Amino acid sequence: MKIIDIRKYCKEEFELITVHNNRIYYCKADNLQNENEYLVDFYYYDIENKIENKITNTSIYTSEFYGKKIYTYDKYIMFSIINKDDIQIFKLDMNTNKVDKVSEFKVDKKYYNGISFLGDTYLILYIDKSDVDDEKFNRAKDVQGGYESAYLYDIYNGQKYEILDKRVILGVRDYLEYYTYNGQGFLIFEEAYMEDWEQQELYHENLDKTDYYRESYRESINIISLNEFVEGIENRNIMISFHQVHKTEVQGWTRYFGMDETNIYYRTKNFKTNVESICCVNKNNLKQEKLGEIHFDKLKDNNIRYDIKKQKIYNKHYDENKIHIYGIYNSDTEISFEKSIGEFYDIIDNKYLITYYWEEDDQDNYYDYMVIKNLMSSEEKLYQGMCCVVDDLVIMYK
Repeated sequence: MKIIDIRKYCKEEFELITVHNNRIYYCKADNLQNENEYLVDFYYYDIENKIENKITNTSIYTSEFYGKKIYTYDKYIMFSIINKDDIQIFKLDMNTNKVDKVSEFKVDKKYYNGISFLGDTYLILYIDKSDVDDEKFNRAKDVQGGYESAYLYDIYNGQKYEILDKRVILGVRDYLEYYTYNGQGFLIFEEAYMEDWEQQELYHENLDKTDYYRESYRESINIISLNEFVEGIENRNIMISFHQVHKTEVQGWTRYFGMDETNIYYRTKNFKTNVESICCVNKNNLKQEKLGEIHFDKLKDNNIRYDIKKQKIYNKHYDENKIHIYGIYNSDTEISFEKSIGEFYDIIDNKYLITYYWEEDDQDNYYDYMVIKNLMSSEEKLYQGMCCVVDDLVIMYK
């Protein structure tokens, strides 16, 4: 494990992006006199030489620093900047550290509901017009998703296509991930409408499908090539021809659980049996395989921590003074620590425990703290700020 401390380079408006070629990439912003106006710049920290380098020659103006979207793919960082009536798309090449504005299109900021980048060539813009005067609000229209819409944009030629498939408009809650396999671009789409616990809670209330809001009883994992996805939208298909890997309805849920070079992982739960299954689908032949099960009735409690980057699952148990962490899938971790050092954040090689907590002062200011504990020597080190774990690097920032 190696700790990299870049806290002295941080500002209040700061976002850590990625690590590439022994460099840590991030952006930070200066707030102008108007509280909603910022100038954003991109930087990298050279890990070997321990110096910060500014990438942008000209600061990028935005009226909403926290409304931006940043996406990394291969050697590129794609990022969107939203202003009052437009969105600008920039592309940073991490090999050359060159930044280019590659697209700009009109959008009314008050209806903007997010962006999904599909590699570096397409994006989806989500629009939500449900925030209208109460007397004009139509509940039936809202239930049918009539206030929400989505559009596919070709980043480079500016072409815009309306998306008609309601699953894409309403069901991209967390994951619409782009990946390449054998030189071809693909999408993995998690169709989900609510949190794990929400879905299970509604099941235990014995609701019928017709009682659910929109299509929230249905969840699925789907794969499609980017070319087929674009073609389906261009042809105005109401149902895009996804390859459905797995689907659950009222009696369970389906969740994306990360990917590696060979497989896409997902997890499903059967509410009747209270058993969760961890599965994978092979990227080459789409063959599915069950990898393991979690029997919730055998756990001390149902406090679960999912690590989607490493495909690990932990069970957390609290007693009066301590927190106990048990690896229950893809992990043999079994540790206990005092509540005084915070909540479980991560563990590295079963040797270094990372925890976090926060404090508030009399002026309502919040302060984050991280503790790194050597489990071999019991030595603890406290840091004010946050951290990010990338492989064997622990990056401290604030």
